Amino acid sequence: MTGALRSNALRELEESAAADQITSPEPVMVMREPVEESEMDRNRQLSEHAYLRLKEIAERIGSTLGRTAGWVQRAPERRRRAFFDKTDQVRARFTQRTREMQQAARLRLQDARREGEQLVKERPLHLLAAIAATGFVVGVALRIVRSRHAGRH
Repeated sequence: MTGALRSNALRELEESAAADQITSPEPVMVMREPVEESEMDRNRQLSEHAYLRLKEIAERIGSTLGRTAGWVQRAPERRRRAFFDKTDQVRARFTQRTREMQQAARLRLQDARREGEQLVKERPLHLLAAIAATGFVVGVALRIVRSRHAGRH
């Protein structure tokens, strides 16, 4: 990652220096004649431009690294907040669903009560016969269970 940033910065520096640089058609010699004032000024301007460009690139890199470091430092807080947000959502859905089920149960209980009261008023003898038949079946079942377990003790 750092190598890519560095190579991008160097490439930008070279491109800007190449665009601003004035080239001469003369071949470069090892031994040069004394440098003129205007050439020194041009070189100084180029080096100042390169310095400013390099400083700008360094500031951008530093800013990017600062933002990245801040983002990385806030990552645990974001995960914690996301976890609690999700927990709150699940809790809210659970609470809503529980209320809906309680309401449905109340309605069913009210309906059953109403039907029971209606049955008592309209057919009391049928209700007594159903209760007696249920008692008889339960009594027979208990007698069978007792007789099976009586031999084991």
